Amino acid sequence: MDIIRKLFKKLSKTEKEEIQSILFLLAENRTIGLDIKKVLGTDYWRARSGRYRILFKKEKGDNVVYEIRMRNESTYKNLF
Repeated sequence: MDIIRKLFKKLSKTEKEEIQSILFLLAENRTIGLDIKKVLGTDYWRARSGRYRILFKKEKGDNVVYEIRMRNESTYKNLF
């Protein structure tokens, strides 16, 4: 949780609101309309929010968020 708080301190108000709304929709399992794709070669999925990616897994009917990363060339390398 501290990692998310630290990240949120760096974000603009708009970015915070966008990411919070996506996290809420993922928690509610309402993913229709979100920009979601499966990460190739893994069990992970990603939701896109501007320059940030929310990495999560679908486990027993729930979406479990593992990390929020800024998009760059190494975003999907060495996933957990």
